Amino acid sequence: MASALVDVRDPGLDRPLLWTVALLALAGLVIVTSASLQIAETRLDSPFHYGLRHGIYLLASVGLGVFVYCCVPLALLEKLRFAMLPVALVTLVMVFIPGLGREVNGSTRWIALPGLTVQASEIVKLCFVLYLAGYIAQHKAALESGWGTSRFALEGNNLFGMRTYKKDAPGIAPAGATGFKVMKFASLAENVAAYMGNLNTHSAYKGLREVR
Repeated sequence: MASALVDVRDPGLDRPLLWTVALLALAGLVIVTSASLQIAETRLDSPFHYGLRHGIYLLASVGLGVFVYCCVPLALLEKLRFAMLPVALVTLVMVFIPGLGREVNGSTRWIALPGLTVQASEIVKLCFVLYLAGYIAQHKAALESGWGTSRFALEGNNLFGMRTYKKDAPGIAPAGATGFKVMKFASLAENVAAYMGNLNTHSAYKGLREVR
């Protein structure tokens, strides 16, 4: 069922990232199984106990990921990003609450839930990724243009960035743009250099060059 829902040919799917995560997950499963064979057989008389448990958790996480990918709109995740930082903070505080925080090998880093023990840092990582992804999606134009993300920089990019009316030219369409795009540069230095070159060569600035 899951294979029918997730199409790896989807152009919106980051295939290199998908295969990297799959390889890392598989490597983790092999490492956990290999490292726990002796201790699982000694303690539980079942050499593959920890490997099977890890595999079950891995399958559950894959199922949850497929559900989120197929059923949860990206717009909703973007709206929820503001809640991610408070959730991360609460999660970090929970390890200090008696009855919730569990000490392992002298470190209190785990949260004891019914039937499950979760490391607080793993939840924080997920929250940070969701928050950062939402932030990048919101400020994509500013980040790609090289002008930064402040309000001054955004307005500066709209007012002073090099405009192009070529449909196939790389660039960003600012809010309210009518048929033009702001050209995209790899860095602010390249942006400034191109703008200065435009001032010195474009016919629209001939009067300015004569006065100068």
